[in-house]
Formats: sequence, structure tokens, C-alpha cells
Amino acid sequence: MSEELPLSGVVNGRSRRIRKKVEKEEEGEEEGRKSKTKNVTGKRNKKTKKREKSSDPSDSLNNSYVRTTEFKSENRDRINNDISNHRARKKDVNPAKEERRRRRERERINQENENTENGGQQDEIIEPQPDLQARVIGVFIHECEVLKMDFLIAHPVVKVSLVDGLTGNFLEKTNPSRRVTSYYEDEKVSRILPLMTQPFDFRLKRDILPKWEELLLFNDDFDATFEKHENIVMFFEIIDFVSMAVANENYRNKLPIN
Repeated sequence: MSEELPLSGVVNGRSRRIRKKVEKEEEGEEEGRKSKTKNVTGKRNKKTKKREKSSDPSDSLNNSYVRTTEFKSENRDRINNDISNHRARKKDVNPAKEERRRRRERERINQENENTENGGQQDEIIEPQPDLQARVIGVFIHECEVLKMDFLIAHPVVKVSLVDGLTGNFLEKTNPSRRVTSYYEDEKVSRILPLMTQPFDFRLKRDILPKWEELLLFNDDFDATFEKHENIVMFFEIIDFVSMAVANENYRNKLPIN
């Protein structure tokens, strides 16, 4: 005859088994966590050790010093070997140039010996000193009135000429070899040439009233010039310059029509 077991005993047995399974799973999870933490701490310890080694300044300086000393010693050995194995080469000398150099050296030595024999007396070069009391001719250009409106008048200049009132020619220089208006003058230019101011550009200045405010200097003796010439006339001319294309066009327009 089979006996029926109570329901409560069956339920208790199953719950015990479930509890054991859950406990085993929890223990496995804890062991896994512990192993993971151990691995992480081990890695961290290795990294900290490497940092400590790298952060040690004395070791790095010692290593660098050792490397530099080894490098210097190697370079010295190489240089010594090169010097010992290879002799100094002579430069390729041009015999003609060398002969000219020796000749100049002999001439210089002979010249020095001659100077010492003569007692070291040399001819002193006396430069002419300028006369500080002499005055030059200066003309200061200020401005003029409003000019006639014309498209061709864009950058006017003032031309100043010194003319003899009796003959109508330019004044003669007091000294023909003197540079009066240009550095490149020579004795062939015997008269005082005219001077011009800088152009006054209406577009750049944005003004229709031309103002030059410029000093023109004639480098000739003021007193001697006005004593030599009695009737001196100064001509002030306001002129302008145009391009060759505009000049040719105006010239063609002025030609008579056949």
C-alpha cells in the first residue's frame, strides 16, 4: 500500500534545492568579481611603478649624461682618425694670380721703404673749404589761385627760370664749373638752368587749390650773381604734363582738314 506524502514536505525539498543553486551562483559571481579586482589592481600597480621609474629625474639625467659622453667620445675618435689618416690638402693656386699678388706685395714694401728713407714726409692733400658766409639763391613756392577747369590739368607744376632782362637768355653762372641746379652739371653748362617743383596731384590731394609749399635752391653765389647782372627777371610758369597718347590725339585734332 503506498502512502501519500504531505504537500508541505515536497514544497520544502524543492525550496532547499533552489536555495542551494542560488547560493552557488552568488558564490561564483563573488569569486569572479574578486578575480577581476585583482587583475585591475595588478595593472594599476604596474602602471604606477612605470611612472615612478620615469618620474625619477636623477636616473633620466644620468642616462642622458652617459649618452652625451659616449656620443662625444665617439665623435672625438672619428675626428682623430680622420686627422691621422688624411693629410691636409694644398689648395689649387693659380700661378698667374700668385705672381701678381707677390708683385703687388713687393711694390708695397718698396713704397714703404722709400717713404721711410724720405723721413716719412708725404704730400698733404689740401681740400678747399666751403665759404660759410656765401649765400645761395632760394625761391619758395607757396600756392596759386584756382586754375581753369580742364581735364588735361591733373597735376600742375611750377617752373622757375632766372632770365637776363636785357638779352632774354638764362643767367650765366658766376663759376662755370659749379653745379647750380643738378649734380651732373659740368663745365659745358655755363648758364643757370630752370628748376621745377613736385607735381600737385588733384586726385590724391582732393583739392582744387594747388599748394606746393616747396623751396627751390639755385646753388650759385647770391651776391656775385646780382652784382654781375642788373636786370634779373624771374619767370614763374604753371605747366602740366600729359601722356604721349593724349598729346598725339590733341595734335591730330588741331591739324587742318583738307
